[in-house]
Amino acid sequence: MNLDGEILSLVYKWDGYGMILYLLITTALAAFLPFLLALERKMRGKSISLKTHVLLSVGCSLLMVLAVWGIRIAEGSLNPALGPESFDRSGTYDTSRIAAAVVSGMGFLGAGTIIKDKLTVRGLSTAAKLWISAAVGIACGCGFLVESVVFTGFVLILIWGLNTINGWFRKKAPTVTVSAPNGYPLIRTIQETALENSLSVHDIDILEVGDQRTVAKAFLPLRVPETTVRYFADQLDARPDLTVLR
Repeated sequence: MNLDGEILSLVYKWDGYGMILYLLITTALAAFLPFLLALERKMRGKSISLKTHVLLSVGCSLLMVLAVWGIRIAEGSLNPALGPESFDRSGTYDTSRIAAAVVSGMGFLGAGTIIKDKLTVRGLSTAAKLWISAAVGIACGCGFLVESVVFTGFVLILIWGLNTINGWFRKKAPTVTVSAPNGYPLIRTIQETALENSLSVHDIDILEVGDQRTVAKAFLPLRVPETTVRYFADQLDARPDLTVLR
C-alpha cells in the first residue's frame, strides 16, 4: 500500500472535506517528529526549546499545504469535491516559491539562536536542528509522511553516532581543570591564554559552581604534546585568582 498516496487522496474524499483530515494528519506528524529531535537534546541536558521546534515545523507544514493545495483551490484551478480530474494543469503556478521563502526565512530564525561571546560561538547545533525541523514540516505539508518519518529516524541515528564519536574524542583529549572565584571571566581567560600560546580549546565544561568558586575543564586537541599541556596549565596557574587543579 502506498501510504503517501492514501494520505494525498484524502484531499478529494467526502466532497473535499477530506482536506481537513489531511491537514490534521500532516500537522500532527509535523509536530511529533521535530519534538523527537528536540527531545533528544533536552534529555542530554542541553538548552533547547521544544516549543520553538514544534511550532516552526507546524507552521512550515501549513504553509506547504496552502502552497500545494490551498492557493489552487482558492484560484479555482482545483475543486477537491470533483476529484483529481478537476485539476487544471495549464497554469504556471510554482509551488516551490513558498518552500524557497521558508528556507530563506530560516536563516534569520537560525541566526537568532547563535550567540557569540568573545571567542565563543554557541547555538549552531540548535540552529541546524531548527533548519531540519523546517524541512520536516515542509515534507509533511507536501504529503511525504513516510519519507519524513524515515528521514527523522536517520537524523536521530546520525546524532547518536556523532555524540558517541564526540564522547570518545573528549575522553582521549588532554584536559586542564581550573578553579576561579565566582564572577571571574573564567572561560574568556582560558580561551585568551590558549590563543596567546597558539593553542585551540575544543570545549570548556563548567564542572561545579560553588558558593565562592567555579571549576571548569578545558579540552585540548588530541595531538598536543604533554609538555605543551603542562606549559599551558602553568600559564593559567600564574594568572591572579586562578588555580589549576592537578
